[in-house]
This record gives sequence, structure tokens and C-alpha cells, in this order.
Amino acid sequence: MNDDLLADGFSHLIFHCGQFSENERVLILFDEYNEALASKLDVFLKSKKINCQLFLLESKCERIYHLPEVEYVNNFNLSLALTVYSIAHTSLRKSFCN
Repeated sequence: MNDDLLADGFSHLIFHCGQFSENERVLILFDEYNEALASKLDVFLKSKKINCQLFLLESKCERIYHLPEVEYVNNFNLSLALTVYSIAHTSLRKSFCN
């Protein structure tokens, strides 16, 4: 994929969809299938001097991840999940809406 197109997509995701503001922190949750994309997003964010943290979600079994504690996730202003399987019905995802 063209790096300029990827950077444009990342920029739209972070600044428009995520409504990112200066001095906020970004958490990138990703699984083994999306490690390369998460790495590229990490490079993009660091090039913009954005404080970010990567968190690899390991599979307990098919379609179920070991998720970080809610308290850990609450330290971030914007969380992105780059996953093959949904985390929509987990307590972690529900905590994002509180």
C-alpha cells in the first residue's frame, strides 16, 4: 500500500474520527494479524510527536483475547483496536464508553 495513502488514512482516523487533541495519549491494541499495521501506525504517531503505547492482544483461544485491565486502558485518551475478532461485547470495550 502507498505510504502517503496510509498516512492520510491514519491522519483521518486520529484527528478526525478520534478527535485527538494535543498532549493526549493513544493506546493501540492489536493482535498478531495486525502487527505490521500497528507498527506503521506507531511510526506515524511518533513522527507527529504523539505519545502512544502498543499493546499486543494474545489469544486465549480462537476469537477470545487476553485483554488489558480497565485501569490500564483508562490512562489513555484515545484507544484503537486493530483486531481480526471483535471486542465489542467485552467489559473492556464497554468501559471506553463510560
